[in-house]
Amino acid sequence: YTARLVEMPSTSQIHMDRQDAEKLVALKGIDLGFDALHRMAADFLKETFTVIETLRSKLVAKYGLEEDTSAKALQHYLHQQFAVSEPGSDLNEILDCYAREQDKVVTFVEQRNLFPIPDDQDLQILRTPGFMEATIPAGAMHSPPPFRAGKKISQVFLTLSESLRDEHTRLSIPGMMIHEGIPGHHLHLASAATHPSTVRKHYHSNDQAEGWTTMLEDYMLDMGYMGDLTDEARFIWKYDIARIGARVAIDLFFMTGDKSYLEVGMECDLSSDDSFVVAGNLLKAVTGFVDDRVQAELNWYSQARGYPLSYLTGNRLVWQLKRDMKKQVGADLEDVDLDRKFHRAFLDCGDMPMSFMRRKFTSEGLVAP
Repeated sequence: YTARLVEMPSTSQIHMDRQDAEKLVALKGIDLGFDALHRMAADFLKETFTVIETLRSKLVAKYGLEEDTSAKALQHYLHQQFAVSEPGSDLNEILDCYAREQDKVVTFVEQRNLFPIPDDQDLQILRTPGFMEATIPAGAMHSPPPFRAGKKISQVFLTLSESLRDEHTRLSIPGMMIHEGIPGHHLHLASAATHPSTVRKHYHSNDQAEGWTTMLEDYMLDMGYMGDLTDEARFIWKYDIARIGARVAIDLFFMTGDKSYLEVGMECDLSSDDSFVVAGNLLKAVTGFVDDRVQAELNWYSQARGYPLSYLTGNRLVWQLKRDMKKQVGADLEDVDLDRKFHRAFLDCGDMPMSFMRRKFTSEGLVAP
């Protein structure tokens, strides 16, 4: 039997038919075609690196660095300048930094009344168990069980290792907690868990969830959360969020095997026949992630077809929905009042794809048909 298996044709390149891949994405409620998604990724990366270059120039001057200091070198410099732990120290102490940051975020939100926060909710911050590290590159949130009575409790897992120590800094930690905690995934899904609709309680829509959280990263900076360190934080967060452009390209490539999807305007080696090697080269070129994080990212992408591309897709759809709502109902509202109205309407919808949410906003007269 073993000899016969060895003789049979085999391949390490396992992909879907493009038609089946498009159907899989459509079933997630995403109605954009693959060519449109690919263009969106290339445009996003171009826009993002334009912002990164502008911030690089400002920060190099601010810190007295050589004018030709590269973005990657500046990223490393800021990681060192704003480190929260020393090499060799107990990694678990970093968890305390995350907990304190979440308290600061909540205070900032409550003082400005930016989001409705349910009373009966809580958040646990935990270190990623060893057996989960291979597929949780940086952090992940397990949402509250929607049908469990009582307090809605989420768990945020953070992946800590010596090779990733530099990624946990006073600049990066706020972004992670905004994304995973309040006002991010935890607030969204703890709110959804109280929705009267059984479906909207437990259905998990990737583009809605990730669009919401990635939108918030820019929004909270715009609201002044990082104060005098806004430029530094935006530089680090933009460098980090560039990954969602690469995710679209790699997701399309992993699903279809079409290497042309990796061509998104970045200089990197795409010559390898190994899917993980060529995808990893793109991800490194975009983000500067260390090897351990790149491998964990790709491990996850390969298991979650159609999920990685939902980050950028959702981000664009959420921002567009907010702009359209401003056109429809924002003329008589101050910007912060429009923000509050949008946030409440969004969170009140429960869990659904963005294409469905647009229908909901339209039915309530918040956006034009």
